[in-house]
Amino acid sequence: MHLSDPKLMMVSYFAYTGKLICKSLMFFGKFMFWIQLALGSLLAIGTTAASSHLTRLLAPSETAVVFGLSSSFERVVPLFVDIGFSAIYAETIATFPGLVFIFEASIFVLPVIFAGFSAYWLRSEGFPDYATLSEGEDPQSPQRRRRNQSLSE
Repeated sequence: MHLSDPKLMMVSYFAYTGKLICKSLMFFGKFMFWIQLALGSLLAIGTTAASSHLTRLLAPSETAVVFGLSSSFERVVPLFVDIGFSAIYAETIATFPGLVFIFEASIFVLPVIFAGFSAYWLRSEGFPDYATLSEGEDPQSPQRRRRNQSLSE
């Protein structure tokens, strides 16, 4: 069985969402701790698949810039997210302390949606071919189609 990078990302992100839901339900017992550990270990597959997928989607000249920006965001975003999650936890500790994990799981649905869209797009359009694209030319333009037909004849 072969899974594409977007499908691996979806499986991984669904597992991570399940991990967060298990963490929110820790009061059911210690077995939830072991379940969430098993589910959370799959996140590494998703991040690796996302990096692999990005290298195929981007032009070679853009790859370094995008990976530099994503590395910067990986370091800066947790600073702000931790502040927000701490505030949510402080407000809900008396009623439902696991709400912060459900909130994080609901946010984590966005990467699942993006991975699903990417899988759909690749199935219908395929990977971009930057070697044959001219500067500023639409690959689906009528001029390009005519030129491709004349080259194939």
